[in-house]
Amino acid sequence: PIISCIPYGTYVALQCVTSGPSVTGPYGASSMWYRTAWAGQTGYSSDAWIYTGTSAAVAPGCATTTTVPAPTATRETKAVNWALSMVGSQNYPGLCERFAENAYGTSGRYPSAISAFYALRNAGQMRYTTNPPKGALVFSKSAVDRGYGHVQVAVGDGSFVSGGMGNPTVKRTWRLVPGAGGTFLGWAPAPSSWPGR
Repeated sequence: PIISCIPYGTYVALQCVTSGPSVTGPYGASSMWYRTAWAGQTGYSSDAWIYTGTSAAVAPGCATTTTVPAPTATRETKAVNWALSMVGSQNYPGLCERFAENAYGTSGRYPSAISAFYALRNAGQMRYTTNPPKGALVFSKSAVDRGYGHVQVAVGDGSFVSGGMGNPTVKRTWRLVPGAGGTFLGWAPAPSSWPGR
């Protein structure tokens, strides 16, 4: 399954190469797949979508047996754990964007949720499925947000955590769009430039 989308122009380390289904992309057709890591996730990307300058393999073959490493908390898991620990806090009155950024150990990236939405949409990061994964930034708008939009952090179990919208309390909800009559705008992974906790 598709687990992530690496933005166009991103440099990635190619850990190893293996064979898989033939895919056609901007660099031709290929059945070579490179294992790589991006945004805290490890997966495989087709050679047809990675510019390597050659049609030959540029990484060693992937081992047929691997040692499973001890589980570590991902950047997304740490963000969700922090967000859940803040439920009930009164420190984010109308500051949903600051709350989402703080979950990832940063602040001051965007002045509002709607500006973050537009920036991520323009960067090709927005997804429009209604089952956002753990740690995703979930955007919506409604009449009560006064044009600033709203952002929640997806817990990954169908619930969401966000800073105050209409009141100062950090809440966990099971609603994709918390405001009555609101509109779901989409979700995106937190930018890779956000450091995490």
